[in-house]
Amino acid sequence: MNLLKNFFYNMGYQVMILVVPLILAPYISRTVGPDGVGTYSYTYSIVTLFGLFANLGMAKYGNREMARCGGSREKRSRVFAELISVKISCSVIVLAVYLCYIRLFGGEYTQALTLQIFNLLSFMLDISWVFWGMQEFRVTTAVCAVMNVSSVFFIFGLVQSEADIGVYILILAVRAFLIQLTVWFFLPRYLDIRLTLRHIGRRHWKSLLLLFFPVFAKYLYSMMDRIMIGNMVGITEVGYYENVQSITLTAVTVLLAAGDVVMPRMTALYETNQRERAGRLFLAVFHLISFLAVGMTYGFIAVADVFIPLFYGEQFRSCIRLLQMIAPVILFSGYSDLIRNVFLLPRYMDKQYVIALMGGAAVNFIINYSLIGRMGSAGAIIGTVCAEAFVMVLQAWFIKDELELFSFLKKALLYCAAGIVILLPSFLVERLGLSLFLTAVLDILAGGSLYAACVFLYIRYGERELFETMGQLAAKKRG
Repeated sequence: MNLLKNFFYNMGYQVMILVVPLILAPYISRTVGPDGVGTYSYTYSIVTLFGLFANLGMAKYGNREMARCGGSREKRSRVFAELISVKISCSVIVLAVYLCYIRLFGGEYTQALTLQIFNLLSFMLDISWVFWGMQEFRVTTAVCAVMNVSSVFFIFGLVQSEADIGVYILILAVRAFLIQLTVWFFLPRYLDIRLTLRHIGRRHWKSLLLLFFPVFAKYLYSMMDRIMIGNMVGITEVGYYENVQSITLTAVTVLLAAGDVVMPRMTALYETNQRERAGRLFLAVFHLISFLAVGMTYGFIAVADVFIPLFYGEQFRSCIRLLQMIAPVILFSGYSDLIRNVFLLPRYMDKQYVIALMGGAAVNFIINYSLIGRMGSAGAIIGTVCAEAFVMVLQAWFIKDELELFSFLKKALLYCAAGIVILLPSFLVERLGLSLFLTAVLDILAGGSLYAACVFLYIRYGERELFETMGQLAAKKRG
């Protein structure tokens, strides 16, 4: 299957994991209010922390190891048996610790944390890395789509007031659990399932633990923010933070889908010493990431003042400024993930990957601790933006000898300059006195069209070689 199809399949999978909470946000925000949204976000952040220990660094490491197996069913079966043995041993311990945590520290959130157990089980069952490593994204996408559509009907039917926040948590948690459970039934088509504990002490632990640290660091400046806000300011501020994060996270997920698709292909190209093809592929993906990331960043800044009250309701107007502040995270995350998946991970530069994300986590924690008490969720957003920028810059520094950084910085700045045109229509459209819905639609259409036209002219006359490299994205997988 070609890269372009894989990109859309994986983007569909990643977005659909988030799309139910997002598309239901207008209904949920008005039904359960900021406190209800904050309760879900706060408890989900806690269960995610435990889920990280159940997964270790399996998502990236498992993806890479399965990609190295090529088309060999025997190799895939052996690697899967080794990795799943490690995961089972970790998961059993993590589940026991989580149950103790609820009993000892649950407090007023005991019921919500108990319902979140299904989310923890979904982390334990997650084997999406198997299919990503084989570049088979159709299975996970199809299963995710079915489960998401089903959960929407249950939410509209059963969540009717603030008292139903527990029902909302249960529906989303069971949805995640069923997605991961169902995928297991497709495994025998690709490998032989061997569940044995004899591989626990073998070779994967060191690499898994090494890749766990950046995953944990990433958690510290994404999910940990919610816990710190809840403890330092209050659950209502968590609700505000959650809503703006869910918007930008969906946008970032579109960009991450490209990285997850490209990484197995880049690993294979480096394994076979096809450096020229790897460079052409990087160039094409760089332009794709730049186009999407800059467009979404400026787009959210432009429409925030009409989108927030339209989407979440008037009680969330405080989120307008927060959304505009956090928008640059989309751009920084897009470039960081591109460097990570094209250079660091395929070349086994795991140490540099760990240093960058741990450094970002440290920056985020220091800024959060300093600002959340005074600025609430806005302080956490400043910390997140600074952390993402730090990670991007440090990762770029690590590959300075492999890449003409100045050349690509120039290209990125040209995209950012083109993105300014997205802001222009908003000043004019808002003076027309239209409804919030029409104003948002016109802003998006006008700004998006102008931006797309500028990018087309730039690529047409300034990046003509890109048209040739686009064949790399659509080429059939070889070897």
